[in-house]
Amino acid sequence: MDKKFLQISEYYITKKPMLVGTLLGSCVSICLYNKCNGHAAMNHFLMPSAVRKAMQNNPGKYGESSCEMIIRSLMSIDPDASHYSAQIFGGGNMFSLRNCIRDIGERNIKIAEQVLAKHKIRIIRRKTGGTKGMKILFNTAKNQVDCRKLSDTKDSKRLQIQYEKAFKTIEEIFLKQTNRFPKDYFAKS
Repeated sequence: MDKKFLQISEYYITKKPMLVGTLLGSCVSICLYNKCNGHAAMNHFLMPSAVRKAMQNNPGKYGESSCEMIIRSLMSIDPDASHYSAQIFGGGNMFSLRNCIRDIGERNIKIAEQVLAKHKIRIIRRKTGGTKGMKILFNTAKNQVDCRKLSDTKDSKRLQIQYEKAFKTIEEIFLKQTNRFPKDYFAKS
């Protein structure tokens, strides 16, 4: 079976059996499956939402646009929501973040739930929150997700590197959207 590993801001849609994996901390992934045709999709998004232009420029980065994109892609082939099920993973609070974005994991979980509810897609499993990262592997042939807490130092280090690169971007985007720049923000950058 073919394998695909998703980095932050990536998504994957498949019509054939695949193993799709990723590492998650505060990011969230939804795994979608169509029980009638076996089509599936998975995303790995960094932030819940953004201004429309930002979401158009990088739809995989934001939960609102990423979830909409994979749902609409699958539903363009089979629009019957009762044929779909979803599993949600991630949204942890692993790393120390500035107070203004401390709840990013919780907000990522909520946007995934909201988009799935909007499309009337049933959530059959969720493993979200916590303080540890996780490694997930979605077997699209069986609609099964193997989810493990990160204890392996190689995977933990890999996740730490991904998040160090992403956190500065998260903060800058969030602060620009909300116009909430703490007085000492630029002094610490």
